[in-house]
Amino acid sequence: MTTLVIGARGSVGRHVVTGLRAAGETVRASVRAPAPTGLPPDVPVVVADLAAPETLRTALAGVQRVFLYATATGTAEFGQAAREAGVEHVVLLSSGSVLLPGARGNPTTEHHRAVERTLADAGVPWTPIRPLVLAGNALGWAPSIRAEGVVRLLHPDALTAPIHERDIAAVAVAALLDPGLPGVSEMLTGGERISQRHQVAVLAEAAGRPIRIEELTASQAQRHFERFEPRRSRPRSSASSPPRRAVGHRRPAPRTGSSAANRCRSPGGPPSTRLRSPETPWEETTMDVSIGKVLLTLTSVWSACGSYRFDWNETHIHNPDWPPHAKFHNAQSMSTGAVLGNAWRWPRRPRRSTG
Repeated sequence: MTTLVIGARGSVGRHVVTGLRAAGETVRASVRAPAPTGLPPDVPVVVADLAAPETLRTALAGVQRVFLYATATGTAEFGQAAREAGVEHVVLLSSGSVLLPGARGNPTTEHHRAVERTLADAGVPWTPIRPLVLAGNALGWAPSIRAEGVVRLLHPDALTAPIHERDIAAVAVAALLDPGLPGVSEMLTGGERISQRHQVAVLAEAAGRPIRIEELTASQAQRHFERFEPRRSRPRSSASSPPRRAVGHRRPAPRTGSSAANRCRSPGGPPSTRLRSPETPWEETTMDVSIGKVLLTLTSVWSACGSYRFDWNETHIHNPDWPPHAKFHNAQSMSTGAVLGNAWRWPRRPRRSTG
């Protein structure tokens, strides 16, 4: 079977090409312009542009599977061309933000939702893969680091879990090779929640030079990011700027069964599981109250109090030889022990994957 990789020079597409070739699959690479691709010489390259539907027929001839980016235009035309060419399966690189109810209205999120709806209506079997934050987004900091030694950020302490593009490609390859593979359309994140401030610190250590962080206000960030975006595609808020309370951190879902889909990297961290369930958010530390816990705690406190009242051997609280302050501190210690002994039953904390 032949797989067409659209956007084969992209940060994810080139790793998809590598992964398919490593699996022994026949690959055809698609680029928008006939320029040097940097791809292996044995990979055939065709020129195709989703914005130019007339280029798709040749590119799709004899193709059974396609890796596709969510582009601004041309999804409907691609769907029609793929259906006419007899394509059996399409894997779409979408965004994990489509799974977040709180992201409704975000221009980037709505764009990916629209692309998914269009492809679903095209009548071609398809599977979306949905990474939330790409590790390569940090490359956008390079110009200001080189020129000024500074990174300008909105909410630098917000936590995200960036995922390496190579790992996204591994999930895409797994989905291309096994269309029925479970879990590949869940949110994809890195295995470690880190702040942008920490990412900058990692970069500074690797570069051997200090890198300063300049925190932006929301209005400053809007003006800053608009300089790098075409006017027609400027969103009201930038997807590269996480909210102060970043969302998208998920409890790990079961492994997909594909070793390639389960080996992932985070900036400065070892490989670990990266598939996250969209239904179950990370739980912040909260008080988890239940009747059983209340009764168990009251029983423990009653037992501690009982030990004061019924000091059978008269060696502690009722020891006539103890001075009052010693009795007080002894009772205080016993009370503290009873409370601490039950404190672990109340908080509910996030559970992480052990990889």
